[in-house]
Amino acid sequence: RGVWGEPADRQECLRVLRRLPELGVDFVDTADSYGPNISEDLIREALAPYPRIVVATKAGLTRTGPNQWIPLGRPEYLVQQAHASRRRLGVEIIDLMQFHWWSFEHPAYLDAMKHLDALRREGLIRRLGVTNFDAAHLNVLVKHGIEIVSNQVAFSWLDRRAAGEMSAFCLRRGVRLLAYGALAGGFISERWLGAPAPEEIADWSRMKYRRFIDAAGGWDAFQRVL
Repeated sequence: RGVWGEPADRQECLRVLRRLPELGVDFVDTADSYGPNISEDLIREALAPYPRIVVATKAGLTRTGPNQWIPLGRPEYLVQQAHASRRRLGVEIIDLMQFHWWSFEHPAYLDAMKHLDALRREGLIRRLGVTNFDAAHLNVLVKHGIEIVSNQVAFSWLDRRAAGEMSAFCLRRGVRLLAYGALAGGFISERWLGAPAPEEIADWSRMKYRRFIDAAGGWDAFQRVL
């Protein structure tokens, strides 16, 4: 879907993706759940002629209902996810597989990450990363000998949580931070300077960043900083 939640045109998506190499972009982030399962196919179709572009995708815990989770303690589920992503991306080896975990109340994240690490050692995955891990849980993975190269986290002047303990830990351990939301889904732009707060937001991404604005002091405070 497009930025505001309207259906996106496939050919327009391909046109935009095919411009990335000429703009100097050499890293693309996606996930098996984006689309769902459409984003990886689009990237394969658009960027197959450009093998130097690193493509990062994701695998992890999937919610099937309230307090219901696909049991990631089973290695075959992660193997299935990884093979499906390889097939959709059209690659033999996934450049960067990022592990996402929606709730640490579900304790099997360490076992699940060990299964992904086994796939890395088998040669199906080149590097492992995580998304939205806090410093404490990232430290658990590192202490168990799992080589983590990146943690994808929200980071902007609206949300500077990663600038504290997380940044210090990553500097010590050589883990890179992949920042998303640096422009808060487009809210940090001249388009919103002096504009009233949107009454309705159609897409999930903008709703998320509007919550960041509210948590940081609300629309009036956001306008003063903007």
